[in-house]
Parts: sequence; C-alpha cells; structure tokens
Amino acid sequence: MKKQRFFYSLVAALMLSVSFTSCSSDDAPANPNEQMPTGITYKARNYAHAWLGDNTLLVISTDGNHKKVIWTKLNADNMKVLNQGTLSINVADGYNVLTTSGVAAYRKSDNKLFYFYYNKQETSGSSKTTNEPFFRIAVINPDNMTVEKEIINKEASQMTASAYGELLQQTVFFDENDNLYLSAFTGKAGQLLRIKKGEFDFEAGYNAFPGAKGKLLTIQYLGGGKVFAYAGDGSKTGIDDFAYFYAIIDVNAKSVTRIQYNGADLPLSSGSFSQRSAFNAKENKVYFCVDPKDVDTQVYIYDVATGNVTAGAKMAAGYYPEQIRYFEYPAAHYDVTVTVANGTKNHGGMGRDNQHYIQSFTSLSDPKVTIDYKGQGAEIVGYTMESIYDNQYMYQVPTSDDRYSKLIFKDNKLQVVQEQKFI
Repeated sequence: MKKQRFFYSLVAALMLSVSFTSCSSDDAPANPNEQMPTGITYKARNYAHAWLGDNTLLVISTDGNHKKVIWTKLNADNMKVLNQGTLSINVADGYNVLTTSGVAAYRKSDNKLFYFYYNKQETSGSSKTTNEPFFRIAVINPDNMTVEKEIINKEASQMTASAYGELLQQTVFFDENDNLYLSAFTGKAGQLLRIKKGEFDFEAGYNAFPGAKGKLLTIQYLGGGKVFAYAGDGSKTGIDDFAYFYAIIDVNAKSVTRIQYNGADLPLSSGSFSQRSAFNAKENKVYFCVDPKDVDTQVYIYDVATGNVTAGAKMAAGYYPEQIRYFEYPAAHYDVTVTVANGTKNHGGMGRDNQHYIQSFTSLSDPKVTIDYKGQGAEIVGYTMESIYDNQYMYQVPTSDDRYSKLIFKDNKLQVVQEQKFI
C-alpha cells in the first residue's frame, strides 16, 4: 500500500530471539523502561507493511519457522526501531505453519490495524501444502499491538498477496469513506472484497470483480469508486505468459471493463508479478506499460476523468517492465524498473535471479521517445526491486541482511540516505 513518501524492502533471514533491550530513545514507547525484544529480522521480500500515521512504518511477517507473527515499528525519518515484538497469534490445530508474510492495512478512522493471514499444513520432503479453507482476519490495536479479534472469513480462500506483502503489487486500499478493499481469490477466480467502515469482517456476498477467470493481481484506487486493475484471463498463470490484462473496476456497480485503445481491447501482457502502473493524482491520469507478445513494450496513459487512453513512450527491445513508481519530490518524476531479457525467464519477481535496472523520467507521455537502458539508469545490486515506497524515498533491508536502509534514486545512482542496523 502506498504512503505519500518512501519505498521499503526487507531482506534478511527471518529469526526471532528471546533477548531484550531497553527502550530509551526519543522515539521509544511511552514507558522509557519498557523492555523490547531484540534479534528480530526479516527475509528478502517476505514481509508485509502498513503506515501508522505519517511517519511510523510497521513491518510484519512470520518468523523463520513460520510459527509466530513478528513486527517492528520504524521511524521513517531516521529508520530507528521504535518497538518490536510478537503477536499473540498461534498456529491453529491441524496445521503446522503460518503463511509467510500476510497482508497488513491500517484504518485511520478507528485506529485499527488489520492483518490477513492463514494456516498451512506442510509435508516434510514435499513442496505441496494444504491451506485452511478460508483465510483469517486479525484486528489489532496498533498502539500496543494487542490482537483484539481473530475472524475466519467466509468470502474467499486466500488473499492475492501472502508471501510478498505489497512490495511489488498493491492489493489493498481504502476509499474516501474508509471502507477497506482487498484483492483475494477462490480457486483460480479473483475477487475484490470489502470491509465497511466500522466493521471487521467482509461484507457478505460482496465481490466487485464478478465472473473472473483469473486472479486479480493489482488494484489502485482512483477515487469516485473507480479502481485501476491488472488481472489474469485464466488461460495461463506463469510469470512470463501473455495472459494478463488491464481493466477498470467500479466498486459501486461491481462491474469490470477492459481498457481499450482506439476502440479495441489492449493486447494481453506478460509479467504476473509486477505493477507497471502509476497513478499521478495531480494530473488525474494513470501511466501504465503494456508488454504484448512479439511487440515492444508501450506506455499508455489513462485519463480518469474521460476514460480516454493515449499512447506514450515506447521501450527498447530486450527490456521487460516490472514497476512504474511516481514520485513528487524532489521534483515530479517516474522511476521505471525493468528486467533485462535473458531468453528464458524475461521477467523478475518471485526472487528470480535476473538483472534489474532503474531509471528516472520526468515524462512518459511522448510517443516519439524510446526508453533505453544502454548506458543509462543503474543496475540494482545489493538490493531488491520489491519495495515499500512513498513520494520521495525507497526503504529496504539490503542483501547484507543486517540493516534497514533508506534510499533515493538520484543522479543516475541508487543512493543511501539513512541506515539503521537490526537490533
């Protein structure tokens, strides 16, 4: 979920120790003598997050054995650990592990934190798992991280995001009335569920993505009940398959409309683990990449007010788009992350060992421009492209697995702004 200022990506071996340290800094909890557990770390890509107000970033996931849910609160300015600990969530009877990261979302109107997760039964020596039939909702007081409710939902079997949180794809949002929407699925069919303001469970029978044949991969709220969505058509499900399309969801009418250009549906794209769309709220436009088969990638611009779609910049052959992020500071620009084609696995995601490059652009709207990374941009080395972000920075734990880093892409370089060691 986007907050209005930073990127974060946690990259460390998930562990949980029982040692403690005293909280005595200016950013510490109210009780300066409170003891805070140490040794909590996070694995690359395998965590969820939520913004608790303007400046507190919550990171949440399961420990290395996936038996406990661990959390850390960070001061987003200096990356200091404010507090951390373990939730009172245990593996349910009949199962032996929890899902890897889960999904988190903070509801401001009543100061409640939602954590979506499920239990699994893993069989030793096998890659197969058995999940519980319906995922769960934990309702948490974010001030003291007390679990106030645990609910087994009845509307969908799994959240779309369960291992990567929202580091690569947005799957939860709140509308103007503070209603929560979550992308989920049952079988292969995607769903868009809703928890109304003041409620804690999903609205019975509500699904704003009806008749789906594939999963609902990303959702971006545009206001006025409109959602910019990226979904699968159900024909194939591989990362590199050309089986994914863009659409507008109307959460009030519960309808889905394919996005068209010049009167025809845009071609299917590849790249299931990606979010090649950015909403520029000032312009009220969405910039997104279509990656069709045997044709170079094209940027398109969707005008939210009119529904019109125009063509923007093209991308040179050999590069596959993974992310477009819009930043307002220090000056308005778009950071575009790509994977370099290797002939067999052309897209990143799921921890694939591909080369990833990032480059900034002040505009993506000129159809005469071809985006190229030869001699331009910077390779992402020592970090991951899966990140938390806001309007200026990226935050992640580097592959050294020992600290939180606050980053910015500037002057064609990925630069460190602030770092904080794990405690």
